[in-house]
Amino acid sequence: SASKTIAVPLATAFDAFADETQRKRWLTDGDMSLRGSDRKRSASFDWGSGSSRVKVDLYDKGPSRTLVSVMHSRLLDGDEAQKIKAQWRDRLKSLRSFLES
Repeated sequence: SASKTIAVPLATAFDAFADETQRKRWLTDGDMSLRGSDRKRSASFDWGSGSSRVKVDLYDKGPSRTLVSVMHSRLLDGDEAQKIKAQWRDRLKSLRSFLES
């Protein structure tokens, strides 16, 4: 898992994940398909071909701050998990740049 606090309202952060057009603007190195969401607070996705999954949880930290937590599951082993964790840290930095600019 990886997380990052971003200076935008929760709904804005949610839309950056749930809306495919927005997602493609900041997530340039992967493909996610929305599986479902819960009240604009969480969403689950198939990653790539669907062999692994991504769960996004959003936490309201005030009127203009949201904690975004991403958990990528169904990975092959610990080595892959460490690699994916580093990639999600970079992706969340891209998300922050996209939303805060």
